[in-house]
Amino acid sequence: MLHGIGGRTVEEAKRNLTLNEFYAWQQYMQRYGPLNVNRELERGFAMLAMVFNRSMGGDSEMKNYMPYSQKRKKKLSLKDAMESWK
Repeated sequence: MLHGIGGRTVEEAKRNLTLNEFYAWQQYMQRYGPLNVNRELERGFAMLAMVFNRSMGGDSEMKNYMPYSQKRKKKLSLKDAMESWK
């Protein structure tokens, strides 16, 4: 698991992660976004592409270069998260 949070495997994390820790991680992800490093890379490259485009006279936005961030359809509810955790 990510940095040993909850255990070394998914099964260990499911056994060891307390409800308070789950809520803390949920708040963290709501504030800072997902723990996926690829999303951070996508954001950085999108910013570079937007700056390059604008320096050449374009008027694009960062979201034009972030295809994966736009696929989010709905937010995960706590109920759905708890059901998938079982």
